[in-house]
Amino acid sequence: MINCGKRLTCRGKIYWALAVVCAAAIFYFSAQPAAESNGLSRGIVKYIVDSAVALMNIKLASAEKWQLISNINSVGREYMHGVVFFVLGLTVHKAVTASGYPGRSAMAISLALCLLYALVDETHQLFVPGRAFQLRDLITDAVGSSIAVLINNYVATRKMQAGCRKKR
Repeated sequence: MINCGKRLTCRGKIYWALAVVCAAAIFYFSAQPAAESNGLSRGIVKYIVDSAVALMNIKLASAEKWQLISNINSVGREYMHGVVFFVLGLTVHKAVTASGYPGRSAMAISLALCLLYALVDETHQLFVPGRAFQLRDLITDAVGSSIAVLINNYVATRKMQAGCRKKR
């Protein structure tokens, strides 16, 4: 059932709004100069490590704690590309399916939109101080959104199959 010019449902509008908000958040964080972005993520990691150390009553030397914070921050920043594009993939796929595109068409359109946005995001970073276009980030973005679209499609297919079995 392709929408074909019919009015988009309220649910569809919400999914598109969520996808746009997610894309805007990605753009906002990508627009931060590298030093500012690193400082923000390091501050979040420091808060988490300080809380965990206090909660578990662990004694860490200052140098050990800063090394731990640095390591977690480094790994976390790499994985965040995949995580935020996973969320983008979920919201875009839900919006595309709510727009009336079924199965593989929805998957193809969703992946194309997410990959195009990943390419735009990485290109945009060429103009941000301390940032650069990184193929590794583009691949991580693609993997995150692909996993989301595949999971979303699988769940939708299972729900549809379960609905068909109930009608028999």
